[in-house]
Amino acid sequence: MFFLISTAIVLALAVLAHFLPGWMRPELYFAVRVDPEFRETEAGRRILLRYRLIVWAAAVAAIETELALRPEWVALYVFGFLVALIDAHRRTLPYAVPPATVSEVDLSAPAEKFPGGPIVMFFPIVLLSLLALWADHHFEQLPRQIPVHWGIHGADQFIERTHAGVAQYLGLCAGASLLFAFIAWGIFYWSRRVSTRGPASTTERRFRRRNAQMLLVVSWFMAVQAWITLARPNQAFLGPVVVLVAIVAILVTLIRYHQGPGDRAPDSCWKLGIIYYNPADPSMFIPKRFGIGYTFNFANRWTWIVFCAVLVPICVRVILK
Repeated sequence: MFFLISTAIVLALAVLAHFLPGWMRPELYFAVRVDPEFRETEAGRRILLRYRLIVWAAAVAAIETELALRPEWVALYVFGFLVALIDAHRRTLPYAVPPATVSEVDLSAPAEKFPGGPIVMFFPIVLLSLLALWADHHFEQLPRQIPVHWGIHGADQFIERTHAGVAQYLGLCAGASLLFAFIAWGIFYWSRRVSTRGPASTTERRFRRRNAQMLLVVSWFMAVQAWITLARPNQAFLGPVVVLVAIVAILVTLIRYHQGPGDRAPDSCWKLGIIYYNPADPSMFIPKRFGIGYTFNFANRWTWIVFCAVLVPICVRVILK
């Protein structure tokens, strides 16, 4: 059963990677700014074919590794996908065209408001605070082992019914919820607009809003899932299924409302086509050139502050454990 499910995951990822280049903006090809007609040329098709061959070869290798009951199959597929992308990016660079030197801004565009405002952003913390009070008053009613993670075969990680264990679990949920809400806020207000006028600008506003909504769904999920885990532990496994369906639905709309044309960042700022590093760009978030959503500007100091705030506590916890 596990083999069938994991194989389905690999095949689904391979299909997604297969079609992903066709969902990007027409003037971008493997994170390189090109003539919109380039992808239909012989060189463009040859690059795409080579990329897809590497992706599917990685998928087949991952399935064979999984069949041998080795846990490295996930890393093997991810490595193969990155090799395919980096190779295609490198082969596309000789066909790059210079960016436009003139930018236009639509001054009549309506002001953008964060979905739901601060109430939607911070209400999961209120829910978790109320849960902490509830758990304290109903502590003896909690199960001795509380499931907090589910795999293919059911619950596989638990916390003991102790005040410290419950407090740590709620603290982790609150931190994760705030992190996703913060990224949603940052995408809305600390990202550079690519398309600034016309229909493309409207499409990009929808795209930015959908990204923020998806992250808010995850933020709210952390709080709701914590409530279900402590109050209804026998039904807690349903939470991940519900949020997965919601995220897939939002991703479908993201594919439709992708970023518009007009990215003026130099190609040299996209290292290997994946990492954005531009000291001249004050934005913290930037729309991906390959893939769906936003990525960090690694030349912005706030990016590293966020990374340290997230990774340092995790590393300390692993070391202490």
